[in-house]
Amino acid sequence: MPYSGGVLGISLKRWRGFRLRMRPAKVNGDAVTVARRIIASRSIRVGFSPADRRTAVPPALQQIAAALAEISQRGVAVVGAPASASEAGEEGSAQGIWTFTKKGPVSVFIPREAPEPGRWLTELTRLLKDSVATRELVLVDLTGLDAVGELGGAAALVDATCVVARARKTKEHDMERAAARLPSDRFLGVLLV
Repeated sequence: MPYSGGVLGISLKRWRGFRLRMRPAKVNGDAVTVARRIIASRSIRVGFSPADRRTAVPPALQQIAAALAEISQRGVAVVGAPASASEAGEEGSAQGIWTFTKKGPVSVFIPREAPEPGRWLTELTRLLKDSVATRELVLVDLTGLDAVGELGGAAALVDATCVVARARKTKEHDMERAAARLPSDRFLGVLLV
């Protein structure tokens, strides 16, 4: 059964959740709510995993990153998943396997090509170490990593994890299955988009 709950309360047992309504071109109140939740958790690096194949994570990360930058007055980095490599294009500068672009306080790192298994985790580890040195908040898209067996390794590199699901479309069992693949001690909740 699809879930259609509100901003800060998913009625599923043991789930802490929040909802982000997608609105273009401005930081909206829902993104600010999610950003405050991330700041309150004291997490610097947060991984976002989709509940199913039809859930798009990057648009939500862009809004959350803008809200985090506005609230925290710190730099925010968004790291794209290997699945987003085809979208990288030639825009921006190269840094290792990443295409790098910066828009105000938000830096976006997208793999230039789909790296061979294991290399993405190595490069992600390096990128996260750099972010700690620069005190940036980092949002990591974990899309597609379960298919190549790297979700556990990537989830271990972040301070907190979150499942991204489609409001009124994603089934409860899909959310539960996605959450079960993530470390329960660092699970922030479900983000409904």
